[in-house]
Amino acid sequence: MRHLRAKLLSGAALACIVAAGCGQAPAGGKAPQTLKAITAAAPETSYEIRRDDDTSTSTLVVSIGGKTFDGPSAGEVVIATEEDFNGDGTLDALVTTGSGGNAVEPECSIVSFLGGRVVAAPLDGGCSDYQTVREGNQVRVAVKGDEGQVVWGFDGARAVKVREVKADRLKASAEIVGVGAHYSRKDLTRTLNADLDGDGKRDRVVCEIWPRWGIYSSCELPLPNGRSQSLEFNPACERVGVLDSARNGRRELVCNGATVIFFDGRAWQQEPPKK
Repeated sequence: MRHLRAKLLSGAALACIVAAGCGQAPAGGKAPQTLKAITAAAPETSYEIRRDDDTSTSTLVVSIGGKTFDGPSAGEVVIATEEDFNGDGTLDALVTTGSGGNAVEPECSIVSFLGGRVVAAPLDGGCSDYQTVREGNQVRVAVKGDEGQVVWGFDGARAVKVREVKADRLKASAEIVGVGAHYSRKDLTRTLNADLDGDGKRDRVVCEIWPRWGIYSSCELPLPNGRSQSLEFNPACERVGVLDSARNGRRELVCNGATVIFFDGRAWQQEPPKK
């Protein structure tokens, strides 16, 4: 077993409570005798990862006031950043947990210490593309996805969705949508029929279902001369649709809200949503 040390940040918060007249000296230049300063410090908090090679498991370890407590465990645990998210003077951590592979996006949580125990507050949808934003004395987590941006706050025990900004959703003339998570039927494809090249005949776009999430991991797309191309999506598509726009003689497709799939003259490509 080996101990991996993550970056440590001080979690001490200082509060100064002073009597009336603080910072003001009387005519003689001396501070008033009744002035009192009271300094209250929260226990120092730090986070690190403990790795157990025998079980291929990582565990988040929270140290506070000289004591250690175990947090979430998984095949891979990563401390994304450390902030005082709810402004209570105690350092929190944004942590991802997963299997270590790239087939499934890691889960994301804000981890803190509350009431003598470690609290892990999950953020729905992960946080593969995020930034922290300070608002007043709190720090928000703004997570960007194909459907827009979700801003998360932390109330000390739970992650709270502060606001959501939807991205533009391109209108499709025909589309197929996801079939729901934990799909268990034998038919693992859905077909989208549309005239992509303008020859008056309907082309077939056959998309493969990712059973765990019920969304589309790839599609078989028609090429000239009767050939076809399998295009794997990254990220996967909850929706695949046909747009009215065309490029290089073929109609464009859309994945999710605004990710465009286009024909470059030789092959199909996937481009990210417009910023």
